Formats: sequence, structure tokens, C-alpha cells
Amino acid sequence: MRQPSIIRPIDRRRFCSSDAQQIDQLGPTILRVGNFLAILFLFFGIVFTSFVPSTIEQRIGSLFFFSLIPAAGVYAGSHLTGGMPKSED
Repeated sequence: MRQPSIIRPIDRRRFCSSDAQQIDQLGPTILRVGNFLAILFLFFGIVFTSFVPSTIEQRIGSLFFFSLIPAAGVYAGSHLTGGMPKSED
């Protein structure tokens, strides 16, 4: 009995330049950096509001201004930018 030949089809994506592979990896990297920066903003805002002597209303305002608003903006921006489809040339 004859054995089947082991011929695999050519995966042409493997022969692309390294630039194409780097573009494919750019989305998850943007998401990861955006998540890291958002967490960093949250920690900075919490530390800033805990060490600044002020009233509770001013601390809540500082928490929103220095922590929650920038963290939400960076998080949403990274998800919008990281999820964009790559352009095909």
C-alpha cells in the first residue's frame, strides 16, 4: 500500500516582511500599555488625594480630576486605537 505524501500547502503570510508582523502585534501592545497607564493614573490619583490636606469635597474632586477621568480616557483611547483594523497596502 502506498503512503500518502506529506506536502503541506505554502503559508504565504510567513514570507511577509517583518513590518507586517509588527503591525499585527501593535494592537495588543497598545491595549496593554493603555491598561497599564490607566492603572498608573488610578494609583497616582489615590496617592495624591490621600496626602494632600483638604476637605472631603476637594479630595473627591481631585480624585475625579487626577485619577478617574484620565484613566477612563486612556483606557477608552487605547481600546479605540488598538482595535482599529490595519490598513492594507
